[in-house]
Amino acid sequence: MKKVIERLEKLNEVIDEYIESGDFEKLLPLLQTRGEILKKLDIKALDEETRLFLQKIVEEDKERIARIEAMAQRFSEKAVNLTEGKKAMLKGYLNLSASAVSLTPGISTRIFIFSAAPTRRTCASV
Repeated sequence: MKKVIERLEKLNEVIDEYIESGDFEKLLPLLQTRGEILKKLDIKALDEETRLFLQKIVEEDKERIARIEAMAQRFSEKAVNLTEGKKAMLKGYLNLSASAVSLTPGISTRIFIFSAAPTRRTCASV
């Protein structure tokens, strides 16, 4: 049983590291591994020390969940800000009218007007 507890302690340390670094892709397999280990335990046969350890894991998981929820909230706020920034950029493109004027006499002046799609432009001679 001591080996199982040591393995769970190591897994919990790595889980905390991945949560702090925001590496959720690596976090999920660790949680699944830990879950498989916990499923194999015979709860009726556990000694008091192991029960206290498992209770500690439950309390730590509550804290981990709170940290992950706070991170998710920050990600959500950042996503909203990015969306607003994207809309502002697109609005700027719609209002953009760039002109390339040739200053050489005798050469026609061309005005480039950018449409809503930045890859499409029209050219008119003045």
